[in-house]
Amino acid sequence: MTEQMPQEPLTKSQATLQTSGLCKAFGDVEVLRGLDITVEPGVVYGFLGRNGAGKTTTIRAIIGLQPADSGTLRLFGEHVSTPGPEQKRRIGYVSQEQHFYPWMSCQRIGRFVAGFFPDWDQVEFDRLLEAFQLPP
Repeated sequence: MTEQMPQEPLTKSQATLQTSGLCKAFGDVEVLRGLDITVEPGVVYGFLGRNGAGKTTTIRAIIGLQPADSGTLRLFGEHVSTPGPEQKRRIGYVSQEQHFYPWMSCQRIGRFVAGFFPDWDQVEFDRLLEAFQLPP
């Protein structure tokens, strides 16, 4: 067994995601109250909790769909009030509810979403279709 050296705490500029004091209310209902999160590079972070606990609101605030009322947000070492295109390109988010038109094939969906990503990799997309045995 090898002994691991204690790691120094991450500085704000090293964290992939960091929130500090994030707050969000809907009317009189406080959904987020002073939320502090730090996510290290390479870490997959998930939210578990009962309905109404603020999971979706937190994610929506982080990705800029529903700005927080107060607090700070840092993405990839940069302070942001709302993530811009560069930060959004680096965020992976899969909603619990997917809305696709029934007439869209996998290839059509791929062509549609490719327009949102300047560095879209069609070869990788096709490889994943095959790997998951999805009809193009």
